[in-house]
Amino acid sequence: MIKTIFFDCDGVLTLNEDGYALMSQNLAKVSWVDYMTIMDALTNYRHDLALWTLEFDWCWDEFCSKSWVKVTLEEFYADIVPAISKNEEMFEIARQLKKQGFTLGIITNNPKKRFEIISDLRGLSHTFETIALPSDVEGLKSGSEIFEFALESAWSLAEESLFIDNKAKNLLVPKELGMQIYHFDTYDSDTDALKQFLATQWINVN
Repeated sequence: MIKTIFFDCDGVLTLNEDGYALMSQNLAKVSWVDYMTIMDALTNYRHDLALWTLEFDWCWDEFCSKSWVKVTLEEFYADIVPAISKNEEMFEIARQLKKQGFTLGIITNNPKKRFEIISDLRGLSHTFETIALPSDVEGLKSGSEIFEFALESAWSLAEESLFIDNKAKNLLVPKELGMQIYHFDTYDSDTDALKQFLATQWINVN
């Protein structure tokens, strides 16, 4: 029986499939620089930013030099990072699950700083009790550490937990650990299909 449900952030709780792609798109709009130029430059820092061995603060000048972006770090944090599209239907599902007594959490590859900004903006801590970031374990969702950390933090057994992610590759490890998994397609954003799946697990949401 499922007692704990973990959600991915980008592509599940938001309507944007990938956080770095979204930040690159938003930077391109205000900088008049080609999207792929920005995305390629930003991707160079992706791994280290996620593991918190690097902060945007430390690499911003270098990134701007490589990408030709002319946005201050303050503008980046104030305008670019918070510019996400919230998946209202998914949040409503989460609210109903919380009312029914399920433990809810988030497992994401987001950099710590970006997630903190989004969390404060959207009040994620009011709904999700457990947060697992790569910076907590120095590992991404390609490894088991972040899932084991999330399970331990939520006082949950793998077989009593469900993880929802929009990328199939991120579901391989939790499945091996014994967790229930659900692949949520960001483009279809079919929350009705998710509700039908939850119903097969004896979990009913409207």
